[in-house]
Amino acid sequence: MEQLCQLSALYVQSLTLKEKVSTLKFKEKSSEDALSYKNLLLWMVRLIHADPMLMLNNQGKAGHEIQSSTQELINGLVALVHQTSMPDVSQEAMEALLILHQPDNIEMWNPEAPIKTFWDVSSQVLFSISQKLIQHQIYNYSEILKWLREILKCRNAFLLRNKDYANLGSHVAVSRQAHIKLEVVFFMYLWSIEIDAVLVTMSCFVLLCEEADIRCGQDDLSVTYLLPNYHVYQELAAASTVLTT
Repeated sequence: MEQLCQLSALYVQSLTLKEKVSTLKFKEKSSEDALSYKNLLLWMVRLIHADPMLMLNNQGKAGHEIQSSTQELINGLVALVHQTSMPDVSQEAMEALLILHQPDNIEMWNPEAPIKTFWDVSSQVLFSISQKLIQHQIYNYSEILKWLREILKCRNAFLLRNKDYANLGSHVAVSRQAHIKLEVVFFMYLWSIEIDAVLVTMSCFVLLCEEADIRCGQDDLSVTYLLPNYHVYQELAAASTVLTT
């Protein structure tokens, strides 16, 4: 059984998600072939969802190779989230990304430098998804906002576990850019016509505050240095609690 799992992992890794997405988008294939590729994608993503360690097991590789492999895997899943023509695959990709963001799994993104890798890789996820939301390129935005809220909860759980080193690597440009994009998204969707989206967005502000609380204990940083609108966001989060009770 162990050998079968190893062979399955090697096979899945050889058929990267990005390659499959490119094949679906750019190669001319019959509808039957396209359906086969779509089904293969679906089962690959379900496999990641069911057992993420199949893809995160990189024994014997150097740290930079492990991080590169993780980055490719997660970028491929993010690309699938954007595939509105395949809603079932998109939903499975969201679930797989959420599983990969569980604290225990983040530790495996690159065991040699888990926190630095976290800031780089996870920030790229937030940046990409936020950019699509800002450009109104995601039709099921209410579900994406709920999913983002869960991602932020997982991120905070990981940072809390590593609070003594929470800021290590957070200075990378993509981390700051992702945070700015995320704040823009939340402000934009406060004006949504869907009340559910508005309430979810309001509740997300408290998670930004929680992240700042976790990080401010290190390097003598204040919460307002990390999050200039900290107090405003706390008020918005409190208002969402009142509205939902």
